[in-house]
Amino acid sequence: MNSLYELSNNYIAVQQMIENAEPEELEMLNDTLDAINDSVEVKAENIIKFYFNLKGDADKCKAEAQRLSAKSKALENKAERMKEYLDRELNVMGLDKLKAGTFNLSYRKSKAVEVEDIAVLSDEYKKVAVTADKMAIKRALQDGVEVAGAKLVENRNLNIK
Repeated sequence: MNSLYELSNNYIAVQQMIENAEPEELEMLNDTLDAINDSVEVKAENIIKFYFNLKGDADKCKAEAQRLSAKSKALENKAERMKEYLDRELNVMGLDKLKAGTFNLSYRKSKAVEVEDIAVLSDEYKKVAVTADKMAIKRALQDGVEVAGAKLVENRNLNIK
């Protein structure tokens, strides 16, 4: 495996364990890391190297997923255009049914709702999603305004540079 950061020998085994472990097995890796007798600085440095290697791999996976998603969407669009073409041609010919080799084509009737003006619909026919505006709440709390149902909490976030 080509890594951006080279790990010390003690940590290579841990890296392989993590890469091959099931999520429920990851807890035992804490014991393995605890058993490595290095100074806290050396241990932290190697763990951070491994952290950045994992983040890099995750970024590669995300990029590949986006590429595959775009390819999938393009293929779905091509397939839909083929179906639309077939639909248009059958309508031009006035055909409601057609046997084409091993395929049977036919139309079925269905009903769908078309909303012409949502503003005139009564509330019983509308869905409303209510979410908290956390940025506005945070600003209000920082300005000393009391906001019922919310509080400002201070977190400790590990920063790696």
